[in-house]
Amino acid sequence: MPDPASRAPQESREPRISRRVLVVEDHNDSAQALARLLALDGHKTRIAATLADAQRLCTDEKFDVILCDLGLPDGNGLDLASTARVACPAARLIAVTGHGMTQDLKAIEAAGFDGHVLKPFTIESLLRHLK
Repeated sequence: MPDPASRAPQESREPRISRRVLVVEDHNDSAQALARLLALDGHKTRIAATLADAQRLCTDEKFDVILCDLGLPDGNGLDLASTARVACPAARLIAVTGHGMTQDLKAIEAAGFDGHVLKPFTIESLLRHLK
């Protein structure tokens, strides 16, 4: 008699694609936790805690995705968009913010971001932006 498990439908999963992700977040614990969660999903991460560090990393390295907190100690994350678009033109630029009012979303779009994730967020909602 065949094993019942051998007759179970195979779960179809999309193959994982490893992305190079820049996490721009000034809260160290949040940045480290997010980087670890992304690494568990197979992504390679770098962290920048300031706008200046993020701009330097964007210039020095290539990223597939840039997750950018908008409130940074040395500027607004919206200011990263112009640097990122020149240095990593193919990167998906995702704003990570606690501000979701209409004018905030318009500013995010006008700055050149490809999308946004509102805090607090689930890792699943964030990972949708990495596909």
